[in-house]
Formats: sequence, structure tokens, C-alpha cells
Amino acid sequence: MNLIEGLSDNVQWYQLEDELAKGKKFLDVRTSGEFQSGRLKVDTIHIPLNELRERLDELNKNQAYIVSCHSGLRSYIAERILKQAGFTVQNPDSAYSQYKMSNPEGVKYGNEYQHG
Repeated sequence: MNLIEGLSDNVQWYQLEDELAKGKKFLDVRTSGEFQSGRLKVDTIHIPLNELRERLDELNKNQAYIVSCHSGLRSYIAERILKQAGFTVQNPDSAYSQYKMSNPEGVKYGNEYQHG
């Protein structure tokens, strides 16, 4: 429904590498505990959804973002917050949990990698 109404701009997971290569940044809005338990093997900005409004100044409005969470709800909320604040945002067609099941080699665990 959100796609039909034009409220959400989705990107497919298989397009992620190409979209990041074009200069988009990956924003993970899961909790810190979720983030530490595993994240994508891409340069990631981590701002939990409950901190996003207070930390908008850490993001660049001239930068396009792809925002993700565990199940899709928080990333949709983050997408709406960011768009209302003037950011260009896309949301993956499915959430981290589905990506992790279909592409386990694309996930890092623990302190292997962290940015933001």
C-alpha cells in the first residue's frame, strides 16, 4: 500500500551494491544490541530509530540514504521521518532478517565492523 500511495521508495536487496557504489549511504536504525548481533558487510551508519530525530544533524541532506531495520517497520518510520526533514531515502524491499537468511555471507557479527 505504501508503494502504491507513493509513500515509500523501495530498493531491492540485489541492487544494494550498485546503489551504494553510486554514492548512497546505508543507514541501520535497529537497536544497538541488534546492530552488535549482526550487520551487513557494507559501510554502515548506525542510528537507532529512537535517536533519529535528535541526531538528524549527523546526516547530510545532500546525501541519499538507504535505511534498514530488522523487520521493516522501523525503517519505514525512519524513511518517513527523513523524508519529512528533506532527505532523499529508499527502503529495502525486505528487512535485515530476510536478507540475513538469504545472504548469510553478507553479514558481519560482533565487533567485526562498525561505523557511526
